[in-house]
Amino acid sequence: MVDVPEKEGHTFFGWYLDQAYTIPFEVGVDTTSEDTTLFAKFEINFYDVTFITSGSDVASISVMYN
Repeated sequence: MVDVPEKEGHTFFGWYLDQAYTIPFEVGVDTTSEDTTLFAKFEINFYDVTFITSGSDVASISVMYN
């Protein structure tokens, strides 16, 4: 089993052969016989924030990590 890379506040979406993330590379399925650079695709996480107040209602918001 291959370890999944981690990046705080982000979700890993796979390995790619190009920086534009258009050519996927599936570890354990795809093969290569030469040195190859793989690019890890991460997307930033979003979080729902709910406010608890003792006064007026405040609408929940969605914010991205950090």
